[in-house]
Amino acid sequence: MFDSRRISIHLIATVIIAAILDFILVLPSVSLSKILMPLALIGIGAEFISRNKYQDEISYSIPRWIVVIGGLWLVFYLYLVLRWAALPTSRGFAILQSYIFIPIFAAAIIIIPRSHSEFNRIVNYTLLTITILAVLAAMDVALGARRAYPLGMNPNSLGLRFVVGIFLSGVLIAHTKSRIRTIWYIISIFILLLGLVGTGSRGAYLALTGGLLFYILVNNKNMPFQSMNTKNLVPALVVFSGSLLLAPELIVGFFNRFKSLLTFVANPDEAVGAGSKSLQIRYSLLKTSIEMVEIKPLFGFGLGTFQDYTSTLSRFNQPRGAHSTYLYIGSQTGVVGLLVLGTVFAVILNVIRRGMLMGEKNILNESKRMSLLGSIVIAGLINGIAADVVRWKVFWIGIAFALTHYKIIEINANSPDT
Repeated sequence: MFDSRRISIHLIATVIIAAILDFILVLPSVSLSKILMPLALIGIGAEFISRNKYQDEISYSIPRWIVVIGGLWLVFYLYLVLRWAALPTSRGFAILQSYIFIPIFAAAIIIIPRSHSEFNRIVNYTLLTITILAVLAAMDVALGARRAYPLGMNPNSLGLRFVVGIFLSGVLIAHTKSRIRTIWYIISIFILLLGLVGTGSRGAYLALTGGLLFYILVNNKNMPFQSMNTKNLVPALVVFSGSLLLAPELIVGFFNRFKSLLTFVANPDEAVGAGSKSLQIRYSLLKTSIEMVEIKPLFGFGLGTFQDYTSTLSRFNQPRGAHSTYLYIGSQTGVVGLLVLGTVFAVILNVIRRGMLMGEKNILNESKRMSLLGSIVIAGLINGIAADVVRWKVFWIGIAFALTHYKIIEINANSPDT
């Protein structure tokens, strides 16, 4: 029998995490959150999977105040999503699939017990279909397409969904038959080759994605091609090729970013006036956010907020940008976003400090926790250098590499086949 209370809690928590972390991505004043997003999502997702598989052996709890804040925020968030989804445009379906359909599919993977094979098979094929559509969307991006993204995906949010999809795929692979795994091999190699023949950071991003999926495949037990000694070679080769593609952009980006920072510190208004339109918009949004928090400290929303954003963007000939769902939600949540960010920090730091216990065994020992902390620091430094949105996705994949590796070790160590 299903435990309806446990399933409800996991479903709500998964939707909260997916929605909150997707929203945090676009806060103009919080760049480190773009690195913490996949870390938190993958780490907490692994925790839910472990709770489901080893319910009585896990010793890890989330403070009640986090659940209360998350629940209140979710109610308000869903109100905004449903309000925007009701618009008579194609954006409505894109919003629904981004914030409702995909989190529910993720929750289905997490909450359905492994013993229920029929449900698992349904979810397996469903996720396989979604992933194939995501691969098609990645091809659109790599080939420079500007519209007709499957399921409403677009380059600005594709990286988030692909990282989540790849991680869930890694968990899914451990539960599927060899025939399905062979299909996954073909998909991973195809993505890898597509990235290697591509150009710029998009090519590196796709190469890293394919390499990560292939890495998951060769490191799981009872897999076809297991005799190939590629599990150490492929990740190193992919990361190296991606680094070569990104090196010139990172070096130039570092000096430009550092120069802009010095100018900005010396005279902010002059720097913004002489800067690019993107810099002007981001600075204006940041100023508006700060003023909004000061004027409306209770949840940071009130009358006139959306109009402030509209007028700000209109001054830079960007009136359509004012209708972005992200900006609207960002303008309506203010302080709540900062509370959520603090919550994510608290959960991750708690995992780093205490590890994660399974029975009496800490599956994240001191060495792994320090590696996790090092990954956050390195990713934060790289994020400070790389200003382009596409390059962030490459390093999300890098962090997902380390965390997925830990999850693979855990799955293999506790596999009933051993």
